Amino acid sequence: IRMPQKSFSFGTCVKMMMRVAAYTFILELMIHYIYYWALNEFRDYKTYNMPPWEVAWAGFFTLNCIYQSLLFLFAYVFYIPLYIAGPIVPFNSFCTQIRMPQKSFSFGTCVKMMMRVAAYTFILELMIHYIYYWALNEFRDYKTYNMPPWEVAWAGFFTLNCMYLKFTIIWRFFRVWSIMCGVEAPENMCRCVNNNFSFAGFWRQWHASLNQWIVRYMYVPLGGSKSQAWSVWIIFTFIGLWHDLWWRWLAWAWIN
Repeated sequence: IRMPQKSFSFGTCVKMMMRVAAYTFILELMIHYIYYWALNEFRDYKTYNMPPWEVAWAGFFTLNCIYQSLLFLFAYVFYIPLYIAGPIVPFNSFCTQIRMPQKSFSFGTCVKMMMRVAAYTFILELMIHYIYYWALNEFRDYKTYNMPPWEVAWAGFFTLNCMYLKFTIIWRFFRVWSIMCGVEAPENMCRCVNNNFSFAGFWRQWHASLNQWIVRYMYVPLGGSKSQAWSVWIIFTFIGLWHDLWWRWLAWAWIN
C-alpha cells in the first residue's frame, strides 16, 4: 500500500485480463458444443452406452472445465465462512459441494453444534475473567508477582487450554456456518489438547485441515518419510511464516 508494485505495467494487466476473457470464451464454447459437461451433471453415461474410456475422458474434460471456471475460482477464494479463519477445504471438494450440497448434517444438528459453540464461548469468558493467568501471559508479568517456576509452568498450561478453547470456538463457528450453506468443511480440533502424547499426534489434531493441506501439497511432494530429516525444517519454516512475519514465530516453528 505504501510502496505499490512496479513489476506489472498497466499494459501487462490489460493483456492478463484479455487472457482471462479468452479463457472464459473458450469455456463457454466447450460447455455449449461438447456435451460431456452436461452428461456429467446428469450422470447420463448409461443412457448413451458410453464405453469406459469415454467415461474417463468425460471426467477429465469436466475437471478441466471446473478448473477454468472463473466463477468457481472466485467463489472458492472469497467464500465468506472460510475466508479468514475457517477450516481449509480443497478446491475440488468445494466445487463438488457447490453443485451437490452436503446432506450429512441436518438443520437440527447444526443448531446443536452452534449451541455447543455458545457453551464453549461462555466457559472461555468465565476462565478469562476469573482466572488471571491469561492476562499474566499476555503482559509477561511473571516477575512482577514473584511467581515460582511451577506456577509459571501452570500459567503456560492454562494459557494453552485457553488457546484451545478460543480456536475451537472460531473454527467450529465458521465450520457450522459453512455446513449450513451446503459446504462440509473438515473438523479442525479432532482431539482435546490434553489428550496428546507426542508432537506428531498434537499437530495432526490441532488445525487438522492445515495439517492435511501441508501433507498433500508439501510433505508428500518433498519426499514424504524418506526425506523427513530435512523436509520438516522447510515445512515448519513455512508454517512459522504462515502465522506471521515475526522472528518469535520462526523460533517457535524451529523448536517444534
